[in-house]
Amino acid sequence: MIEINRRSGAALRIGAMACLAALSLAASAQRPPIRFKSNDDEIKPVLQFRTAPAVRDTTFRFFPQVVDAVRQKSVKPSHQPTELVVGKIIDRGIPSGKIGGDTFNDTMSLFPGIGFTGSLPPDPDIAVGPDHIVQVVNGAVAFFTKDGTKVFQQPDTPTAFWSGIGAGNFIFDPKCFYDHISQRFYIVELDVDFGAETSHMLIAVSDDDDPNGSWLKYKIDTKLSPGGTASWMDYPGFGFSKDGVIVTGNLFGFSSGYTKTEVLAMNKAELLSGGAVNVTVFEATEFSIQPSRSIDSADAVYGASRPNGGGSNLTLFAFDDFTTTPTMQKTVVAVPVFTYGGYNAPAGGGSHNTLPYRLMSSCSGDGHFYTAHTTGADLVTDGRTQVTWYDFDMGNWPASGSPTLVQAGDVKMPGDIWAYQPGIGVNSLNDVSISFTASSSSEKAAAMATSRKVTDAPGQMSTPTVLDVSPGVSVSGSRWGDYSDVEVDPADGTTFWGVNELMQGGFAWQTTINSWEVSKPTGGANLLRPIAMEVLLGTLLGGGGTAEASEVDETYYDVRSVKSGRSGQLSILTATFNTEMLGEDVRKIHAEFTATTAFGRRVSASLFAWNYDTEEWEYQRNYKLRSGRTSLQEYDMEGDVDPFVSDEGNIKLLLRSHEPLSRWFGGPRTHILRIDQVVILPS
Repeated sequence: MIEINRRSGAALRIGAMACLAALSLAASAQRPPIRFKSNDDEIKPVLQFRTAPAVRDTTFRFFPQVVDAVRQKSVKPSHQPTELVVGKIIDRGIPSGKIGGDTFNDTMSLFPGIGFTGSLPPDPDIAVGPDHIVQVVNGAVAFFTKDGTKVFQQPDTPTAFWSGIGAGNFIFDPKCFYDHISQRFYIVELDVDFGAETSHMLIAVSDDDDPNGSWLKYKIDTKLSPGGTASWMDYPGFGFSKDGVIVTGNLFGFSSGYTKTEVLAMNKAELLSGGAVNVTVFEATEFSIQPSRSIDSADAVYGASRPNGGGSNLTLFAFDDFTTTPTMQKTVVAVPVFTYGGYNAPAGGGSHNTLPYRLMSSCSGDGHFYTAHTTGADLVTDGRTQVTWYDFDMGNWPASGSPTLVQAGDVKMPGDIWAYQPGIGVNSLNDVSISFTASSSSEKAAAMATSRKVTDAPGQMSTPTVLDVSPGVSVSGSRWGDYSDVEVDPADGTTFWGVNELMQGGFAWQTTINSWEVSKPTGGANLLRPIAMEVLLGTLLGGGGTAEASEVDETYYDVRSVKSGRSGQLSILTATFNTEMLGEDVRKIHAEFTATTAFGRRVSASLFAWNYDTEEWEYQRNYKLRSGRTSLQEYDMEGDVDPFVSDEGNIKLLLRSHEPLSRWFGGPRTHILRIDQVVILPS
């Protein structure tokens, strides 16, 4: 695929778990602090320390692999978009509040996630990799294949998943993500001992893009004493960029209330190495800072926090310089006025505590930062809640300039329906999607999704789609969430995955995992397929020739490598795309291709672009393809790309793959390359 981009109280949460683990090397590490002086002009770290090396562990030691042996069954959802009448729209100064239009949520899969563990609430989160989904809840960690088959589930206790690192018996608030850059899964949970007054963060990092197998596990001290008050960390935020990982959390005194917010910055390469990690610690006064998950290769991690009591601004954060000394900067940006709304949402006879005073989700991509939260559905008369989202153009901030609010929107349900607990995601096409919960006095909690394409009107989201509905009703006042999540599938860069809580009845909950499309990667208003393709070396596979691959959606152009003398297995193919754009209008060419290799093979691939000025192929990048699977490779060509766009708006690429002869692996086997279409994103 080619993309041309022109757009510049924890005690109530989890019951105590039995059995303390013996302290390990990670637990015994001391943190000699390096303290910094701060001033009013710049946020400085309050301390810096070095952790102990990671403890290496493997999930293969568990037997059985799934403690709950019920096989998960994938179900194709039959839910249609709800018939909604848009409620009263409040004029808040910028495009906002509109739902409707022809943007769709094409639901693809639906299967049950982890079921009730005895903890309340579940705090569900997911991480989506090329072939697997990792899910975490309070009480358990699980791995699924994308057809819904559960292949691993264990308790998140000090004697199960977190064994070996000296974890305590009160582990809570799990988060996870998949990093497409390092191709690893990350899991984080908090660990507090109120009697001993200790507070820690537990981090686990997989050794590759398959969660089954080896993990590196760290235990990191998070206890701070702002103003002399010993405090523990609660409600983590988890974000990452090309080089860094950020974890945030609210600090509460062991014998008092909220004190400050803690931010921990870590170098990603150190986490991946398994050695000791330098941790840089900041303090902030803003509550519940939510850092972003980046879908591209940006340097900075962005974040946001909302003021207490509602208001007309958000505080934005930027965390950078992870390979040297991490930095933290903030700025205040005006947004449309918002209020909290009600606290307990009715839900079919019960009610849910919606936590409306926190930002719960954020993400970033292509220089934009997105976040969403629960707000009041009417500034004056309506006690219901709605979902409010924001799109900020970050420009060159924090190096220079300031972020700009591009658009904002409200997802307000009709009648007496409440909307709350949003998770937000953005994909490689700049589609934005939100999952949330909707309920009313007569309707049980339902998992919903709403989306927008980049070409939709500013502030618009689609008519919400029902993903799944609770089979039961909760006890009134039950804590809900405390969050949901939306992630993007790295296998195609476009498919959204979401996780939400549903209610079985009483205090028993369940979770649901769903996927949906907004813009199809092989069709749709903003997509072009190749106008010409040619096999220079190799064998064309599939049903038809180049014309069919060019003209028919979901017909791909697969080329099998062939043996070429003593060179090994080779394939060479070209594809030409018409952008209908002038070269001066193109800022970035984003190339994607896939390859299927055999286990144990070593295949490399080179990408070339045709330079229309010199009339020569110009080398762009070389790749080492991962062994034994289908892999997505990506490349961004930025800067002066005008020579690579013809006067007719054509872009031509050449892809060459090679597996050499090997004395260790014997004769090379065939491998398959695929290249298909173009995506154009207007400014």
